[in-house]
Amino acid sequence: MKVFPIEEIFEAARTKAPFYKKLYSALPDYSSLDVLPIVDPTSFWNAHRENRQNILTAPLVGGLVLNSGGTSGNPKFSYVTRSEYSSCMEVSAMAFTSAGLVDGHRVMNLFPSGDLYAAFLTATYSLEKMMPDTLHFPMGFLSSDEFVGQIMADFQITAVAGMPSRLYKLFLSLLEQNVNVELDLILFAGEPFFPDQIRLIQKLFPKAKIRPLGYGSVDGGILGFSDFTCLMGEYRPFSDHLVFEIVDDNGKVINEPDISGHIVITNLLRKLMPIIRYPTGDRAAWIESSGVKYRKFRLLGRGNESARIADLNIYPSDILNAANRGQSHTFSRVQLVVKRFSERDQLTVLFVAEEPPVDEKTIVAHIHSALHTAQPVLAKMIAAGLIAPIEIKIGQTKDLIVNQKTGKALSIADLRMAVQTK
Repeated sequence: MKVFPIEEIFEAARTKAPFYKKLYSALPDYSSLDVLPIVDPTSFWNAHRENRQNILTAPLVGGLVLNSGGTSGNPKFSYVTRSEYSSCMEVSAMAFTSAGLVDGHRVMNLFPSGDLYAAFLTATYSLEKMMPDTLHFPMGFLSSDEFVGQIMADFQITAVAGMPSRLYKLFLSLLEQNVNVELDLILFAGEPFFPDQIRLIQKLFPKAKIRPLGYGSVDGGILGFSDFTCLMGEYRPFSDHLVFEIVDDNGKVINEPDISGHIVITNLLRKLMPIIRYPTGDRAAWIESSGVKYRKFRLLGRGNESARIADLNIYPSDILNAANRGQSHTFSRVQLVVKRFSERDQLTVLFVAEEPPVDEKTIVAHIHSALHTAQPVLAKMIAAGLIAPIEIKIGQTKDLIVNQKTGKALSIADLRMAVQTK
């Protein structure tokens, strides 16, 4: 595994990547990480949209290109060399073993594949290259529940790995099919399990451990792992090859436990597309005191940058632009609300209009079409029944959900309740 010194990453970024060259124009030499400005994700991706080379330190020749979110009209891609990707997969394999996977497991890989998404590739590489004595079943995301159930029964699968929405749908189908499988490990990533889902799983598979594979993102890589001291929503950062910071709203580093802030990461495995003091969009708080190796933290949900649903980051600005594109009637503001509905996640989009539209039904139909076009993966998941259909509302500023302490209207309101269990 190649771990780059932070000074080397900084120098490559400052001299070869135009975005960072501009950001660090007043910092000719590296002194310490905490004096570097925190990256503004909007500016970062705007630079990428103008020219991908703006955020790269070398020509894009060999390696991998992965989907990092965005919409069809404004995609966000992440770039890694083959050597960097190999290092990242070593870290991913550590996350698998920390979650309880051992040699001899028969593992059904149900993560999404295709569309340049990384989850299936990550699981495949980790299982086949780093854990050769597991038996890997690379099923993917879209196989029918009947076929998956048949394979699970025929080969007596002992572990499954996938997104909670996909796994939960499968488990409901197994119950209906009366498939006899005894799982002892259920691994998930990309989104949380919720109490209603946990209850069914514990009923179906009373001996199974339900473990998160880790905390991460395509941009930042695998950032944290969950060992058996962690409750749901708790992780430990991979601090041997990552600088993991929690900062307050003013960018000041928080070292004290139980004070919430924004996660900012610096990845020491990547130099082609440097990730230096980059906000993940999540909030967290330290649980353990400073000085503890792999210091434990608790995730506290998304910040105000994007909503996360079914392993996708949904940005309010992208939704607003998609809805307004090509329309004479434009909306001034949007709020994304994520909640649980009929045991599935649901995204409600509230558009603020200065004046009520004359033909609201037609406009809502246009918005649905525009959002499905802009977010094709989200549309596929809705069609597959993994998440509830998007709910569109048109209202006024007074209809927005606000912060109860400050009264400020939220761009994103996540109303889901995570479960805290061993």
